[in-house]
Amino acid sequence: MVDKVLEIFKATADCGSFSKAAERLYITHTAVIKQLNNLESRVGVRLLERSNHGVRLTPAGEVFYKEAVELMRLSQEALKRVRTAGQPEQKTLRVGTSALSPCQDFLEFWQGQEEPERFRFQIVPFSDDRRRYEHLGKDFDFLVGPFDNPAMQDKCRFMPIGHYKFVLLMGRGHRFAKKKSLKFRDLGGETVMIMKPGTSPINDKMRAALTENQPGAAVEDIQPVYNMDTFNRCTESVALLLAPECWGQVHPALAAVPLEEDFSIPFGVIAAGNLSGDMEVFWETLSGLHA
Repeated sequence: MVDKVLEIFKATADCGSFSKAAERLYITHTAVIKQLNNLESRVGVRLLERSNHGVRLTPAGEVFYKEAVELMRLSQEALKRVRTAGQPEQKTLRVGTSALSPCQDFLEFWQGQEEPERFRFQIVPFSDDRRRYEHLGKDFDFLVGPFDNPAMQDKCRFMPIGHYKFVLLMGRGHRFAKKKSLKFRDLGGETVMIMKPGTSPINDKMRAALTENQPGAAVEDIQPVYNMDTFNRCTESVALLLAPECWGQVHPALAAVPLEEDFSIPFGVIAAGNLSGDMEVFWETLSGLHA
């Protein structure tokens, strides 16, 4: 936006040396002197005093230095405004976040896309995890989390962006708490808390695999929508709680041990069944990424 010679002039004045300015700007010593000689010729006054000890500004050079710095600043601001004006208008969407619906994985995913600045996300904290889906389209536009509930597919939209493995949660004093990983065959004599049958196909498959691989394990049914009561219930018993790995650090009194079995659950963006306005555009964009 401004003549490159202003940068050369400023660097030379700051360094007090042609050679040091050349090193800073990655150009030759000769190029620096030539550019500055041409600048002084165009301005019509001497801006720099040369000596064996380096260079310093003349009174005219001091004035020119201040004006050059201001010109460079104004140029950068103007360029920024022009680039901003040339970008598509950002659309603001509200993303709900809670202990069981953290949005960090989505934000990291979105930053990895080609046009992350197309949408702006306003983070809306909430704590009503048991009724989280009822807030969609009202208190926030979407949330992020695991989703494997056929009964909710008619009420919500889901766009997967990844998968979570599973962990077994337990009190920190449990005999398995310091294990690096566990398999179903290790759980003889244990009680495992799993979603009640018919809620989640993936949880049903894990229930069947547990029963087949370790008949000595007992199963305790839990409600399909986890909330903090679910984790508190685990701390008050000796049972193991099956949960997606994203919930491994939800409760400080529980240890999380990875489940070494070939099961995972999709996670992604969950929105209300009826979309409108900016959410329609956002959903189309997500669909394109998913395809």
